[in-house]
Order: sequence, then C-alpha cells, then structure tokens
Amino acid sequence: MQVGIIGLLFGFFVLFFALIWIGDNPWSIFLIVGGVVAMVFAYQLWKKKQINKSVEQLYALRPLLLKFSRGFEQLDGSYMSLKPGEIAFYERDGVQLLEYKSSGSTTSGGYLGGNLRLTDRISVSGGGFEGQTTRNPEEVAIIDTGKVTFTTQRAVFVGPNHTREFDFNKLLDLDISENGFTVRAAVSGRQKTSALQASAEGGLPPGLPFAMGVEYFQHGEAEAKEVAEQVLRDVETQYRKYVAGELKP
Repeated sequence: MQVGIIGLLFGFFVLFFALIWIGDNPWSIFLIVGGVVAMVFAYQLWKKKQINKSVEQLYALRPLLLKFSRGFEQLDGSYMSLKPGEIAFYERDGVQLLEYKSSGSTTSGGYLGGNLRLTDRISVSGGGFEGQTTRNPEEVAIIDTGKVTFTTQRAVFVGPNHTREFDFNKLLDLDISENGFTVRAAVSGRQKTSALQASAEGGLPPGLPFAMGVEYFQHGEAEAKEVAEQVLRDVETQYRKYVAGELKP
C-alpha cells in the first residue's frame, strides 16, 4: 500500500515539473512525444520477443505432451508416498509458489445522529455510522520456489520454506492461465488461495499437468489423454502462426 502511494506521489511530481518545463520550453513537447513513442515501440518489441520465446519453448515440449496423450506411467525414483491407485506422472523444478491474500477493505461514509443525554455527565449515543465498505483487490506474493510432483490425485509443492498439497478431492475453485503458466487453486481446509507459476523453460508450465491430473481424477485416463492431445494441437497451431508471422503481441 505504501509503495503504491509513494509511486503515485512520485508520478504527480514528475508530471508537475514536466508541465513547468514544457511551459518554459514549448519545443520540448516534441522531445517528450518522441520519447513516449520510442518507449511504446520498445515495449511492443520486448513483448513480441517474450511471446516468440514462449512459443518456441512450448513447441520443444511436444514429445512430452505426445507421451501423455498415449498414457500416464509411474515416475521412477519418486520418494513421495502414494495413495492406493495413485500415479505420480510428472515432476518439475523451478516452480514458484504464490499466495493470495486480501489487503483488507476500505470504508467510506460518515457518522450520523447525536447524543441522548441521561444526566449531566452521562450520555448515550443515539446515532450510527452510514457508509459503504469496499473490499480491496487481493495481493499476491511469491513465497517460495521449489519442486512440484503431479499425480492423478493431487499436486504437491515442496520448497525450502513451504510445502503445499492441492488435493483434487478438496478442490473448490480452479483457474488456469493461458498456456498454463499460472494455476490458481482453492482447496477446502485452507483459508488462503495458493497458486503455482512457471514458464515453459525447463518443463511443462504447471497448469498443464495440473489440468491433466484433475481430469484423470474426475473422469479417468481417457479424458486426461484428450487434454494432452488438445494442448499438443494448440501448441502446434501457435507455432505455425509464429512461423507465418501471424502472432500479435
């Protein structure tokens, strides 16, 4: 909250002095406009480069997606204790654990009414508060980075400072971002909503194996294989558009 206020004040002062400078140097407006145009162009170029990099990384993961489209096998060398019928089918490192929490609420309004006097010294409030309470947007923080094991019943994060178990039988809500880079899940028994986040560099983005695991748990292996097939088709379609120059930032 304090960082936001400081940034707002800083932006106000920069704008204030910029307007004074423009007033003393009218020609400087062209310099400012040119700088803004250059910044927008640089941002678009950076964004396009990031998109192209993501598409290339996802395309390199096609053999892994193809493998899951054919079936789910038990991982070798996993130390996790598994439940009956549970298959640990994928692991990857470098996954960030995010935690969402409310920053509280803001109330606007005022006090209405007066005092009802009982004696010369004692009075009882006869008014009340009338206002509106608005919940502030949730804040998100990266609290750890570690390894995630995806199974047909859950996803388990293990890091240096935190562990999280996303039991598919306790899922209350699930939100997976485009290309699966972030998966946000709420489970019963835990007040705070957590999320897993990683790029396609070094492995499947966490949202993809998470979706396959949930589909396997809820509908069976055939449905989970179809998820892998659909993702594979989407990746190949994205890559064809990238090669043809049709992907837009």
